[in-house]
Amino acid sequence: MTNSIYFRLICLFIIAHIISFIVEVFRYRNSHWNLKYFIKDGMTTMSYFLLVIDAFILIAIVFIWVMKPIIES
Repeated sequence: MTNSIYFRLICLFIIAHIISFIVEVFRYRNSHWNLKYFIKDGMTTMSYFLLVIDAFILIAIVFIWVMKPIIES
């Protein structure tokens, strides 16, 4: 195993997504809505929040990857 920051970020996001999935399945099973109203009433907000964070992190990683040769020179 490696101790790089990217490896730790990937592990953190995988764990966050697994927890989010488990929580949302639990919330859905204990709700009285069907799936259409579950999504419509905003019960999947946690997943959307994680997807937005993923997008920002991905943009930052790509930006750092593109700028790294410029910074090192």
